[in-house]
Amino acid sequence: MRCVVLDGTSAPRWAPCIPPELFRQVMGGRLGAIGAVFLGQPQGALVWEPGQPEGVLHSLYVRPPARRLGLATALVTELGEEMARVGCSRVGLTYARQGERALLDPFLLQAGFSLAAEEFPLGAATLGETAQALARQRITPRPGGCQTLEELTRGERFRFSSWLREQTGLSLYHYLGQGPASYVLMDRETLQGALLFRGGPEGLSLDYCWVAAGHSGALARLLARAIGDLCRDYPPHTPLDMILSTAQGEGLYTHLLGRPTHTITLCRGGYAPLPRWMLGERSRSNG
Repeated sequence: MRCVVLDGTSAPRWAPCIPPELFRQVMGGRLGAIGAVFLGQPQGALVWEPGQPEGVLHSLYVRPPARRLGLATALVTELGEEMARVGCSRVGLTYARQGERALLDPFLLQAGFSLAAEEFPLGAATLGETAQALARQRITPRPGGCQTLEELTRGERFRFSSWLREQTGLSLYHYLGQGPASYVLMDRETLQGALLFRGGPEGLSLDYCWVAAGHSGALARLLARAIGDLCRDYPPHTPLDMILSTAQGEGLYTHLLGRPTHTITLCRGGYAPLPRWMLGERSRSNG
């Protein structure tokens, strides 16, 4: 078993272990990645974004046949070495406790991460149901000020990425260049609203919806723009889960479709590796 710091030349062997929306960023050198090798084969990978003083952990994955062999622990240990090398003192992460990610909690705690969990309403509908609800309320798309993430200038995208990480812990890389478009509402250079969509094997997810105070009606028109675009690319029966982590989002969903009947748990945390001298003291005390 060994870990390898990946670059544009070595990363393709680990492509099955890296989410597609992150793989392109790894190949371009904008994200860091570490691969785990067992019996000569790539079996897992960790993707992170270095930062000073804090970076972001985007993905940690080990193939099912190679689990429970210590590969994930080895990847986190190697991450600590890379953090020390680039001067990063802490990495943060955010994830929804659902599917395979529900298995992350005990491992991350054992690996030295701090974790906090918060429960939010989860709205469940289809694209067609959401479009019909908007039509019943005669809500039409907002014509001006709304842009997709890809339409933002490089400077606007950087400012939005910093804001998003500070407010939610989410990374912009999960919403760029893959699957459904996400939307930002700008007033000159000031951010006024955002809808972040993500695609998956079972449907679509609206991970975040927000507008600035005093612009409550803009969120409905922003959603109408997004749903109209999505209905051109996906069939009406496509499931759409909406994580209602803001008061505006929950209020809009209730107005359109009734009270949400499900909940979802979002986990946030961070990792700051212990200095080597402390690791030595821990080893002696455990011995």
